[in-house]
Amino acid sequence: MTTQVEGEHKATVFKYEAPPIDPKRGKGHGSGCRTELLGVSFQTVREGGETNLHAHPGIDGVWFVLAGRARFYEDVETVTAELGAHEGILIPHGVKYWFESASDEPLEIMHITGRYPNAKRERINYTPTLPQQEARGINAF
Repeated sequence: MTTQVEGEHKATVFKYEAPPIDPKRGKGHGSGCRTELLGVSFQTVREGGETNLHAHPGIDGVWFVLAGRARFYEDVETVTAELGAHEGILIPHGVKYWFESASDEPLEIMHITGRYPNAKRERINYTPTLPQQEARGINAF
Protein backbone atom coordinates (compact mmCIF):
# COMPACT_ATOMS: atom_id res chain seq x y z
CA MET A 1 0.00 0.00 0.00
CA THR A 2 1.12 3.52 -0.70
CA THR A 3 0.17 6.11 1.90
CA GLN A 4 0.69 9.86 1.79
CA VAL A 5 1.38 11.91 4.88
CA GLU A 6 -1.14 14.67 5.62
CA GLY A 7 -0.02 17.86 3.88
CA GLU A 8 2.23 16.05 1.39
CA HIS A 9 0.86 16.40 -2.13
CA LYS A 10 2.28 14.33 -4.97
CA ALA A 11 1.04 11.82 -7.51
CA THR A 12 0.82 8.22 -6.31
CA VAL A 13 0.98 5.23 -8.64
CA PHE A 14 -0.61 1.94 -7.63
CA LYS A 15 -1.33 -1.38 -9.35
CA TYR A 16 -4.26 -3.76 -9.05
CA GLU A 17 -3.48 -7.32 -8.08
CA ALA A 18 -6.29 -9.65 -6.97
CA PRO A 19 -5.81 -10.23 -3.23
CA PRO A 20 -5.45 -13.93 -2.38
CA ILE A 21 -8.46 -15.37 -0.54
CA ASP A 22 -7.91 -16.38 3.07
CA PRO A 23 -9.78 -19.72 3.33
CA LYS A 24 -10.91 -18.96 6.92
CA ARG A 25 -12.36 -15.55 5.99
CA GLY A 26 -13.69 -16.31 2.52
CA LYS A 27 -12.12 -13.12 1.23
CA GLY A 28 -8.88 -11.31 0.64
CA HIS A 29 -8.12 -7.62 1.06
CA GLY A 30 -5.47 -5.43 -0.56
CA SER A 31 -4.72 -1.74 -0.46
CA GLY A 32 -4.10 0.51 -3.42
CA CYS A 33 -3.44 3.96 -2.03
CA ARG A 34 -4.72 6.45 0.54
CA THR A 35 -4.63 10.11 1.47
CA GLU A 36 -6.26 11.75 4.47
CA LEU A 37 -9.52 12.07 2.46
CA LEU A 38 -9.52 9.37 -0.25
CA GLY A 39 -8.71 5.68 -0.32
CA VAL A 40 -8.66 2.83 -2.81
CA SER A 41 -8.66 -0.83 -1.80
CA PHE A 42 -9.51 -4.19 -3.35
CA GLN A 43 -11.28 -7.33 -2.20
CA THR A 44 -11.57 -10.83 -3.60
CA VAL A 45 -14.67 -12.57 -2.23
CA ARG A 46 -15.98 -16.10 -2.59
CA GLU A 47 -19.23 -17.52 -1.29
CA GLY A 48 -19.05 -17.42 2.50
CA GLY A 49 -16.97 -14.24 2.48
CA GLU A 50 -19.94 -11.96 2.89
CA THR A 51 -20.32 -9.18 5.41
CA ASN A 52 -23.08 -8.13 7.79
CA LEU A 53 -25.57 -5.26 7.43
CA HIS A 54 -23.70 -2.12 8.48
CA ALA A 55 -23.04 1.57 7.70
CA HIS A 56 -20.13 4.00 7.81
CA PRO A 57 -21.37 7.42 9.04
CA GLY A 58 -18.23 9.31 7.98
CA ILE A 59 -17.44 7.64 4.66
CA ASP A 60 -18.94 7.74 1.17
CA GLY A 61 -18.00 4.61 -0.76
CA VAL A 62 -17.98 3.50 -4.37
CA TRP A 63 -17.84 -0.23 -5.06
CA PHE A 64 -16.78 -1.17 -8.61
CA VAL A 65 -16.86 -4.80 -9.82
CA LEU A 66 -13.71 -5.87 -11.68
CA ALA A 67 -14.66 -9.56 -12.15
CA GLY A 68 -17.47 -11.85 -11.06
CA ARG A 69 -20.80 -10.60 -9.74
CA ALA A 70 -21.82 -8.75 -6.56
CA ARG A 71 -25.22 -8.56 -4.92
CA PHE A 72 -25.79 -5.52 -2.66
CA TYR A 73 -28.56 -5.35 -0.07
CA GLU A 74 -30.19 -2.38 1.72
CA ASP A 75 -31.44 -4.51 4.59
CA VAL A 76 -31.27 -8.19 5.49
CA GLU A 77 -33.03 -9.40 2.33
CA THR A 78 -33.90 -6.48 -0.02
CA VAL A 79 -31.58 -6.43 -3.04
CA THR A 80 -30.45 -2.93 -4.03
CA ALA A 81 -28.43 -4.04 -7.06
CA GLU A 82 -26.79 -7.02 -8.69
CA LEU A 83 -23.67 -5.91 -10.50
CA GLY A 84 -21.40 -7.52 -13.07
CA ALA A 85 -17.94 -6.62 -14.31
CA HIS A 86 -17.43 -2.89 -14.92
CA GLU A 87 -20.53 -1.86 -12.97
CA GLY A 88 -20.56 -0.02 -9.68
CA ILE A 89 -22.63 1.41 -6.86
CA LEU A 90 -22.31 4.50 -4.68
CA ILE A 91 -23.05 3.98 -0.98
CA PRO A 92 -23.36 7.43 0.67
CA HIS A 93 -22.27 7.89 4.29
CA GLY A 94 -24.73 6.48 6.80
CA VAL A 95 -26.53 4.20 4.30
CA LYS A 96 -26.99 0.61 5.50
CA TYR A 97 -25.69 -2.14 3.21
CA TRP A 98 -24.08 -5.52 2.91
CA PHE A 99 -22.95 -7.48 -0.13
CA GLU A 100 -22.04 -10.96 -1.24
CA SER A 101 -20.48 -12.73 -4.20
CA ALA A 102 -23.30 -13.61 -6.61
CA SER A 103 -21.57 -16.11 -8.90
CA ASP A 104 -19.50 -19.27 -8.82
CA GLU A 105 -16.33 -17.38 -9.71
CA PRO A 106 -14.66 -15.19 -7.09
CA LEU A 107 -15.80 -11.59 -6.94
CA GLU A 108 -13.03 -9.04 -7.49
CA ILE A 109 -14.15 -5.61 -6.40
CA MET A 110 -12.57 -2.18 -5.96
CA HIS A 111 -13.62 0.05 -3.05
CA ILE A 112 -13.05 3.80 -3.32
CA THR A 113 -13.74 5.76 -0.14
CA GLY A 114 -14.08 9.44 0.61
CA ARG A 115 -13.74 10.35 4.29
CA TYR A 116 -15.43 13.38 5.76
CA PRO A 117 -12.87 15.57 7.56
CA ASN A 118 -13.11 15.29 11.34
CA ALA A 119 -15.74 12.52 11.10
CA LYS A 120 -15.39 9.75 13.64
CA ARG A 121 -14.00 6.60 12.01
CA GLU A 122 -16.67 4.11 12.96
CA ARG A 123 -18.77 1.28 11.64
CA ILE A 124 -22.34 0.79 12.82
CA ASN A 125 -23.48 -2.83 12.74
CA TYR A 126 -27.20 -3.53 12.30
CA THR A 127 -26.89 -7.31 12.35
CA PRO A 128 -24.38 -9.50 14.20
CA THR A 129 -20.93 -9.75 12.70
CA LEU A 130 -19.95 -13.03 11.11
CA PRO A 131 -17.38 -15.33 12.81
CA GLN A 132 -14.76 -14.48 10.16
CA GLN A 133 -15.24 -10.76 10.90
CA GLU A 134 -14.89 -11.27 14.64
CA ALA A 135 -11.60 -13.11 14.03
CA ARG A 136 -10.37 -9.91 12.27
CA GLY A 137 -11.47 -7.68 15.13
CA ILE A 138 -14.47 -6.07 13.41
CA ASN A 139 -16.51 -4.55 16.22
CA ALA A 140 -19.24 -6.90 17.34
CA PHE A 141 -22.97 -6.17 17.11
